[in-house]
Amino acid sequence: MLSSLSESVMDYKKNGKNLKEIYDRIFLIAYFFPLKFTSWDEEVSSDFFFSFLPKIPSLIKNYKPENNFENYLATVLKWHVRTFIRKSAERNYYSKFEEELAIEEFSVSSELSLYLPPDKKYQKIKEQNNFSLIKERCPFELDKRGIIKNSITRKRLLFVAVQNADKIKNSNLEHLSRLLNMNNRNLFHVLTVSRTIIRESLAKKEKYVRRRNNCWVKYHLAEIRRCSSTDKNQHEYWKSRADYWKRVFEKSKYRIQHMRTGPTHSDIAAILGVPDGTVSSGLFFIKKQAQGLNFRVEQEIKSI
Repeated sequence: MLSSLSESVMDYKKNGKNLKEIYDRIFLIAYFFPLKFTSWDEEVSSDFFFSFLPKIPSLIKNYKPENNFENYLATVLKWHVRTFIRKSAERNYYSKFEEELAIEEFSVSSELSLYLPPDKKYQKIKEQNNFSLIKERCPFELDKRGIIKNSITRKRLLFVAVQNADKIKNSNLEHLSRLLNMNNRNLFHVLTVSRTIIRESLAKKEKYVRRRNNCWVKYHLAEIRRCSSTDKNQHEYWKSRADYWKRVFEKSKYRIQHMRTGPTHSDIAAILGVPDGTVSSGLFFIKKQAQGLNFRVEQEIKSI
C-alpha cells in the first residue's frame, strides 16, 4: 500500500498539484537524514542538504509506484551520503593540504612541541635541564646555546612557523625563538601578523559561505515558483531568476572551494621580507627533510 507521500507524488505527476507540499516533506526527510544516521554536526548536515536539493526534481520525475516513495527516497539519500563524503574529501584535499602536511609531517604545534618541555610538568626544572631535554628530543643538531646549527634549516622552520602561526602556543615562543636564534619580540610580531591574515581569511570564507547558502535558498524559491506558474511570461521570468541565482551560487561555491584559510607563500615572503621563491623552495625542502626524520611521535608522547 502506498504511503500518503507516495500518493501525493503520483497525484502531482498526473495533475501538477501540491508540489510545494511535496517539497516541504522531502526537505524535512532530507535535512534530518544525516543527523539521524551519521555523526555529522549541523553545519556538515546543512551542506549535505544543500547538495541534495538539485536532485529532488529528477527524484520526483523518475519515481514509479512499485515501492513507497519514502523507501525510494531513503535509498537515494544513502547513496548521496557516500557521494557527498567522496566529493567533500576531494574538495577539501587541496584547501587542507598545507594544514595536513604541518600536522602529519612537520607540525610546529605538535611534533616540534613534543621535544619542547611542557610548561606544567617542567615549569620547576632548571634552565640547564630544560636545555638538555630540548637537545635530546630535537631532531636537528644544536649548538651549546640550544640553537639549530644549520642557518638554512632555521630559516625554513621559520617559514613553517609563520604558515602555522595559529597553531603555535605563546607559551612555546621562548623555546622556539631560541631554536631559531631569533629575538622573542620579533618572532611574536611576525606570528601576530600571520594570525591576523588567518583570521581575516576565515572571516572572508564565512562571508562567502553565508552568501552561498542565501543564493541557494533564492534559487530554490525561484524554482518552486517557476514549476507552479501557469502563465508563460511568469514561467520565463522565474526561470531567468533561477538561472541567475544558480550562477551566483556556483561562483560562490567555487570561490569557497579554492579559498585559502592561511597565509600564502607571498604573504609569508612579505612578512619576512624575502623573495617568494625562497619561501616556496624552503617549504618544499623542509617537507622532504621532515619525511626523512624519524620523530618517533608515539614514544615521545608516552614519555611525557
